Amino acid sequence: MKSSVMTLANRLHYKRGMSRRQALTVAWAMVKAGHVTSPVAGVQFGNRQEALHRLAGYSIDAVRITLERENNEHDSNAVAILVSVNGSTAYKLGYLPKETAAVWSALVEKGKAAARLEKVVGGHGFTYGARVALEVAA
Repeated sequence: MKSSVMTLANRLHYKRGMSRRQALTVAWAMVKAGHVTSPVAGVQFGNRQEALHRLAGYSIDAVRITLERENNEHDSNAVAILVSVNGSTAYKLGYLPKETAAVWSALVEKGKAAARLEKVVGGHGFTYGARVALEVAA
């Protein structure tokens, strides 16, 4: 866990411009809190709205989220969010927002980050969205 705190702290320092002391304090608080909540970016593209509509009908416990680093021309730290339900084939639901990915991508590369679906939002005439909880994996 100590190495995960240091990885987050380094990312906060170098990518967000925090002082080393502030970055370490924030990183430790993130890990100690158990999870950090983030929206899913890019849910308006392709068939992602239909996928979110379907996801809204499932129990959160049936949904598995996988984080995957991706070589992306728009974001060098891109982290794709893949979703599957009851063991189905994974579908790319979207991405971590650029600012969040800048901090968490190093942990994803090391296999030390996990995520779970927190909730599907919207619907009823509004655009769907989703929130995930990011956690430091043991």
